[in-house]
Amino acid sequence: HDQKHEAAAAVADWDVSAVKAKDLSMKSAAVPIPMWAVVRYLHDEAQQAAACKSLPAALLLFTAFSCMSMWRIQQEDAFGLQHGLIHFVEQKPEFARSHAAFHKKVVDVNSVADFWSWIRLG
Repeated sequence: HDQKHEAAAAVADWDVSAVKAKDLSMKSAAVPIPMWAVVRYLHDEAQQAAACKSLPAALLLFTAFSCMSMWRIQQEDAFGLQHGLIHFVEQKPEFARSHAAFHKKVVDVNSVADFWSWIRLG
């Protein structure tokens, strides 16, 4: 029982030299855990704990960036403007007038002359 407390205290203080492999091995296991495996495990656990501690700050930074960019860029207005322009170009302009009525839309531009007629009239 005393050996377990010594091993736990040594691990908590990162005094790896004081921990013996036989102190950390399971009583039911026939082979003791090598010291390098214990050190690697503790090092990996410390790195994972540090990564988890930095996660809230990263999420806060991401949330702040998202909110500020949506406020500054005003994506709803940009989307509405883009949709309006696409609708205007695809539906509204007409060219090739015949008898006071347009009968062609922008999708009917097939030649250079049609394009310039669409630019000039539609």
